[in-house]
Amino acid sequence: MHRVTIVIGAYGKPLELQKTLKSLVGQLDNGLHVLIIDDNCPSNKIVVDETAKVVNNFSTKLDITFIKNKTRVGVPYVFKKWINSVAAEFIMLYGDGDIMLPGSLIKLLECLDNNPQAALAHGFEAPSIDSIPNASGKVTLIDSKEYLKTNLIGGAYQWSQMSCLIRTEALKLKTEVVKDWYWDHYFHCQIHLFSDQICSLDESVVIRGSNEVAQKAPLDNNKIFRHHSERKLQSLDFMNKYERVLLYKKIPINYYRLIIVSNLIIEFFFITSVSKKMLILRKVSGELLGMFSSFLISLLSYPFTLLATIFLKIINKALNKK
Repeated sequence: MHRVTIVIGAYGKPLELQKTLKSLVGQLDNGLHVLIIDDNCPSNKIVVDETAKVVNNFSTKLDITFIKNKTRVGVPYVFKKWINSVAAEFIMLYGDGDIMLPGSLIKLLECLDNNPQAALAHGFEAPSIDSIPNASGKVTLIDSKEYLKTNLIGGAYQWSQMSCLIRTEALKLKTEVVKDWYWDHYFHCQIHLFSDQICSLDESVVIRGSNEVAQKAPLDNNKIFRHHSERKLQSLDFMNKYERVLLYKKIPINYYRLIIVSNLIIEFFFITSVSKKMLILRKVSGELLGMFSSFLISLLSYPFTLLATIFLKIINKALNKK
């Protein structure tokens, strides 16, 4: 069995794929498997041939499996479709153009080998070689609840999916596909919900230049919804689905709901699309009504709860005397 499988979602960018594969050469002397999924790019024959050429050029340097989907299924399903076929102990998810920095894979493996209680180990991403910040290389174990808080409402901990080495078993058992713009947001929340600890390496391990371009691009009304509101709506769906687990882990979900709903109300006024406004309005009104109803019922039931507690204590005393 391979120690690590890196799944690369490719779509018509042979030069970018070449950069990614080049960065993987020499990362691990033995036990590295690369699974490339071409999502049926409909580009011209030149692009298709160039992609095949790149794969062939690296087939002597890396253990590569190349698969071309018969139909395009989209990013979430590219990964999910093939994750179940991965037999490696650890897995990473990459896009064509993501560049792993030298020695990064060994460092992430050491993190998980030394901390078997951690579900994943992550470093950080940098937009370019020139912008890699100074780092200590320190490894810290952090409670997954802190990462979950960051994913749901914001916080101190940031990480990149492409900078993560994940235990394959955890990924297979505890995540699902959510087909929308922020499928990976839902995936991150699930990983943190069902894990106890995360291994954090204070060091950049991947370069994602395209991410910097996306972050600097000005936001129009459509992007405000896509990049902000959609994520918050998905957070609300996530909390509703896993409410019992969240309560068991003592996560203040009603407080989180209030923060998310407040942000959605503000974003509501910046979105011009009527249909998207209506979606936010329905979701916000439903959440507020649910929270108010729950609070009112809890308040009204408090005297009865108090009486029931006193009554149970009296019965217990009477039974103990007997």
